[in-house]
Amino acid sequence: MTSKELNEKLLQAVPELKVSFNDFTSWQEGIETGSHTVFENLVVPFGINIIENENDDAIRRLFKMVEEMVTSKDEYAEEVAQLSFLEPLKAEHGDEYDFSRIMLKETYSLFDSLKY
Repeated sequence: MTSKELNEKLLQAVPELKVSFNDFTSWQEGIETGSHTVFENLVVPFGINIIENENDDAIRRLFKMVEEMVTSKDEYAEEVAQLSFLEPLKAEHGDEYDFSRIMLKETYSLFDSLKY
């Protein structure tokens, strides 16, 4: 999977990110901006925001997409999910929220195994 494909899937799954994504990537490579950059700098803060605001629908769609990335058998998607979403999420917010109630099974298993 390419960054473009992964970013397109993200925007389909979570259309609330479209305006922020366009602003964030307008000075970069647009839809082809590296997904590592997008997930770590845009999706992690967005995820925390929707958790804090208890936007259950957006939480469900975001973490469903992350679960699909984790279980995709696509090396790039799995790498982005772990290195640029789950690791920063755990490092920055791992003690603040009960992620076991938010994440799907395989995502939480990977998240829980990360050491920080």
